[in-house]
Amino acid sequence: VSAFAGQEGIHSAEHHHYNERAVGEKMAARAERVGGFLLGFSRFGPAKMRLAITVALEHMTAIMADELFSNAAVQRDMDPEHRKLWLWHAAEETEHKAVAFDVYQMVKGGALRRSVALVVSTFFLFLATGVLTAVFLWRDGEFFKFRNLKSIGKFFFKYKFLVNIVPAWFSFFRPGFHPWQHDNSAQLFAWKQQYAVA
Repeated sequence: VSAFAGQEGIHSAEHHHYNERAVGEKMAARAERVGGFLLGFSRFGPAKMRLAITVALEHMTAIMADELFSNAAVQRDMDPEHRKLWLWHAAEETEHKAVAFDVYQMVKGGALRRSVALVVSTFFLFLATGVLTAVFLWRDGEFFKFRNLKSIGKFFFKYKFLVNIVPAWFSFFRPGFHPWQHDNSAQLFAWKQQYAVA
């Protein structure tokens, strides 16, 4: 749990630096406030529900990380420096993908609560992502540009990034589910070997 908290602290700091470089200090702070507001539901309610939401969000990031590791087409078309950053992010999410889940099991959190948490968290995660993307595009005068719509379409239909994670998303509802039932540690090890060489 301590290592998980440490990784999340580094993760938040890196997101902040990335946002500042992408859109400037003032806009980054504004965007982070919007994102924090839209995901603020995770700060309220009973402790077990807050933990269930953490479990759900960690499931989302873990399955997206796995898809990024597996989807060669997405990796191939990414800017090389962005690819390094996002693969590091995927590795981090994979390493701790079961920590919150195991804590939730230890405190006897129920399957129904965490299932509800996944549905709610998925909605707000995509809402926050969609709103912030729209804000950034609008700010840059890119909101109505066809090439951006085409790029979003490519992500959904050519790369099938979100389509590919649907089975893993539904696996969360299966009785006896555990994040490491899908063992992608080999991908994590391969990334670490490549990173060590680089």
